[in-house]
Amino acid sequence: YLRGQDLMVRYYRREANTHARRLFEESAKLDPSYGRPYAGLSRTFNLAWRYRWTEEPVASLERATVLARRAIDQDDLDGRAFAELGYACLYQKRHVEAMAAYERAIELNPNDADVLAEMSDALTCIAEPNRAVELMRRAMRLNPWYPDWYLWNYAEALFDLGQYTDVVATLAKMRDPTEGHRLLAASYALLGQLDMARQ
Repeated sequence: YLRGQDLMVRYYRREANTHARRLFEESAKLDPSYGRPYAGLSRTFNLAWRYRWTEEPVASLERATVLARRAIDQDDLDGRAFAELGYACLYQKRHVEAMAAYERAIELNPNDADVLAEMSDALTCIAEPNRAVELMRRAMRLNPWYPDWYLWNYAEALFDLGQYTDVVATLAKMRDPTEGHRLLAASYALLGQLDMARQ
């Protein structure tokens, strides 16, 4: 399970996602009553949909939801299981269910920085950027060694608030700045700095 989790950090690599899925499946076979491997499997199917690594995108999202629910069935006190359900429902545009699942995840573990950061992204998607910013700041306090995707989520919420200078400053902190180019270009354009936007 832990080896699979390590691979999941490499979001943009199809082979890492496939390898993680195999490890989670093996973990589930070793202990079918342990919920976390099902949560991990749910994420692999969600990422396969998100990055178009599947020939059956709708089925992949549905599978992500089923696996998240199975993780909850195995351990209904695991905040990560509920977070995976929130993640799956969000991309199916079932926003009420997604937010309810995230709220439960935070209720169960209010100090899980990754779940706070993911919920922040969901809040941005449903046009609640003020709360998204609040949660991202909390996540960054809890995990001062945060990965780039925290900065992306934070910048996206700031963008929705029209704080384009802060977006530029936030994205400048990313270890891999290429991941932020899309939002950076839009922010520079809206600041009237068209040369920077083109660059």
